[in-house]
Amino acid sequence: MEWLHRRFWVGAARVGLILSVVLAVAAGSVAAAPGSSAAVSTAGERALGAPVVLIADPEASRHRTPPPASAVSAVRVQSATINVNYLPSGSTDPHGQSCHTWPTAARGAFSYAAGIWEMLVSSSVPIEIDACWADLGGGYLGYAITRFGRDFPGAPVPNTWYPMALANAVYGSDLDPLWPDMHLTYNRGLGSAWYFGTDGSTPSTQYDFASVVLHEITHGLGFAGSMKVEHGWGSWGGVTGYPFSYDRFTQDGGGNSLINTTIYPNPSSALGSALTSNNVWFDGPRARSANGGTRVKLYAPSTWQPGSSYSHLDQIFNGTENALMTYSLSSGESNHSPGPVGLGVLEDVGWATGDPTPAPTVTSIAPDEGENTGSVAVSVAGSGFQSGATLRLRRAGQADIVATGVTVSAAEISGTLDLTGRATGSWNVVVTNPDAQSGTLPGGFTVTAPAPAPTVTSIAPEEGENTGSVAVVVAGGGFQSGAALRLRRSGQPDIVATGVTVSAADISGTLDLTGRATGSWNVVVTNPDAQSGTLPGGFTVTAPAPTEQGFQIFLPLLLR
Repeated sequence: MEWLHRRFWVGAARVGLILSVVLAVAAGSVAAAPGSSAAVSTAGERALGAPVVLIADPEASRHRTPPPASAVSAVRVQSATINVNYLPSGSTDPHGQSCHTWPTAARGAFSYAAGIWEMLVSSSVPIEIDACWADLGGGYLGYAITRFGRDFPGAPVPNTWYPMALANAVYGSDLDPLWPDMHLTYNRGLGSAWYFGTDGSTPSTQYDFASVVLHEITHGLGFAGSMKVEHGWGSWGGVTGYPFSYDRFTQDGGGNSLINTTIYPNPSSALGSALTSNNVWFDGPRARSANGGTRVKLYAPSTWQPGSSYSHLDQIFNGTENALMTYSLSSGESNHSPGPVGLGVLEDVGWATGDPTPAPTVTSIAPDEGENTGSVAVSVAGSGFQSGATLRLRRAGQADIVATGVTVSAAEISGTLDLTGRATGSWNVVVTNPDAQSGTLPGGFTVTAPAPAPTVTSIAPEEGENTGSVAVVVAGGGFQSGAALRLRRSGQPDIVATGVTVSAADISGTLDLTGRATGSWNVVVTNPDAQSGTLPGGFTVTAPAPTEQGFQIFLPLLLR
């Protein structure tokens, strides 16, 4: 299988996209395909994934998985459009494989398989496929090369690669109209070993072409990750350092995320060992639900198999309704449905399907306002929040305020919002689940500027004796409920007013002056936001006036 990857990167170099063994990335634009002008990306970056292959298993099987009822119902509803460009003889795919003329029967089976997916995923943007009929040699049924995009407008999670078909669906328009969303190549060399019927009754000596097409389209829709192992070292994201959406749900046997670099540095031998441990799992909420409430085991043999390991279901799913996305197909076998697990994986990656998880709802946020001078911890109530959900504030014309330190339960999500320097006014509260569905509380949070400091203009009376208490009224502006009134003098403890009442323009209370130092004191009003206003020397503490002492004059009695 190594030849497959070596030839792929040679082919990728021909279109000027190669950056690593896993990803070929073009920032802001993509290189032109042969014979076309350059296609300029709308926004974000683009990448070309490594090929994901389906292997021919010569051991015959009579397993049959019929198409989903929704795909063959007389009242079926098409929720997506798939356009297939059958590459003509003489053209090449990104792998560098030479394409040959497509047999009419093969095209008919291809259309049938594409039609199944047109009933299962939802997109207002046509899904574009380039399909090549090539000589791949024995053992290979076909492969998928998926185009990815990240940080496009509306991307559910930043710094994450999404399959282009999904990116377009989220964005609502084709981000790269001159490029297909996926490149699919099938082995012409099997010749008469192909079965092009669509009834699932595949002879034991032939391979069901519709099953292979359905399998590779599933990869092109996002059933693929960026992990790889070379010389015992595991890595992901190529030179970009950003995971595929699929990667965000993969775990080791202990439930540790494989993209958690505190446990598995990228790259590392520890990650390589995990990826070849036969103990790798996919733990998205929809896939788990479809698998009876348990994690989904992935194919992770002790020897890394490029194009097969990690991006397929484990062999335990062979012979079940979820057999389509195992790494091989037996002769005589037909799988005309992704199965609930395969569909659940794509829903976790971000696709809306005919049986979507309900979008989250957001009912309240506490607190519902905060000043743009720092950070505020908030708690959002609602329903349908999934593990890995993000919380942000969103306002037209402004960059999102993305919460950090997020914790999630089904009915509550909490985190910290850094409001420093952000625009004042109402912001929408948005919770986005890993399946890309969002719930919004319009105008639910208000960013405020700090209130102006209070001003103190006068106090009445302006003086009092230090033999008791005096009731005072302070005039000014900007006094807030809960404000404090005091007299302050250097070297002396404050004289704090009691019985304080506050309005916006005056504050009153009682000052106990007993025994306090005589002279001028500053009048200070402090609002609950810690801002203060001062009237310097505005109040004078006096001592009582001295009292007059009575006296008698005694005159000597003079006797004569």
